[in-house]
Amino acid sequence: MSLIQTQMNGNTPVDIGSVLQCYLLPASIGLSTSLPASGSVVSQAIISGGLKNFSFGITSNETATISIQRYIDNLGTIPVGAAITGSLTANTAGYVDSVDSVPYQSFIITVSNSTSTAATISNCALLLQAN
Repeated sequence: MSLIQTQMNGNTPVDIGSVLQCYLLPASIGLSTSLPASGSVVSQAIISGGLKNFSFGITSNETATISIQRYIDNLGTIPVGAAITGSLTANTAGYVDSVDSVPYQSFIITVSNSTSTAATISNCALLLQAN
């Protein structure tokens, strides 16, 4: 008998088990695969389901930044603490993570293009973990 089940968490398919893992295409969380020149793409609010730790990784073909803001509510309107940020080097996978166990219900991911050239993002992955 499998300890892992796939279910929907909002619009996000996830595997339920001792460690929750899911691989996401950018469109599944509301991220466009095209980053406008000197612009940003923003995800929908992603509900954490009580899982406190996460890592989010992505690749951009241009230099970019990742910012993840956590929220106390499911709609992503009441922020919890400062945003978690990281930098992306062109054509190199990068990630940010949260392991501080601050409680929250949802988070929103923003990927911002640092260049004056439009960019493409790929290799979007999110890992949520209970502890």
